[in-house]
Parts: sequence; C-alpha cells; structure tokens
Amino acid sequence: MRISNSDGVNFNYYEQTYKFVPENYELTEADRKAQEEGTLAISIGAPEVSVEQVQGLSWYEEGLAYMLMGNDHNFSVEQMMEMAEVIRQQD
Repeated sequence: MRISNSDGVNFNYYEQTYKFVPENYELTEADRKAQEEGTLAISIGAPEVSVEQVQGLSWYEEGLAYMLMGNDHNFSVEQMMEMAEVIRQQD
C-alpha cells in the first residue's frame, strides 16, 4: 500500500505471513496452496518451523532508503508512520 504524507514523501507499507522453515523442510499441500494464493511466503534456513506476520514500511528521502520492519508486533499503519516520523525528525 502506498501512502503519501504532507511533505510529498511516498511510503510503502506491506504485510505478509511468512513461514520460516529449516533447509530440510518438505512443503505441505497447504503450504503450496497458500503460496500460490499469495497468502504465505516461505523462508528457508530457520532452525525450526515458525509462522510470523511480517510488516514493513519503507521510503526514500534525500538520497537515502529507509526501512522499518517488524515480526509479530501487530503495529497499525498509523503506528509505523509515527515511528517513521520520529526517524525523519532526527536530521
């Protein structure tokens, strides 16, 4: 989702369910179906299986790229925008 603020900076917000799995993990039929539907991303290389909600907010400003990410924090878009504003005010 693209969000613009009053300064004209474009922010990109995303939210995705990830399943972190070990290298030897064999995908289930449900895993494959969820991947095909776009409701699940698989990340290989974790020590054990876990499912987490990953959120991110990114923007580009004055030649720098910024990215806020969180796993299983359930931040609202507004909360992430507030965090971004704190970072932007540090200049």
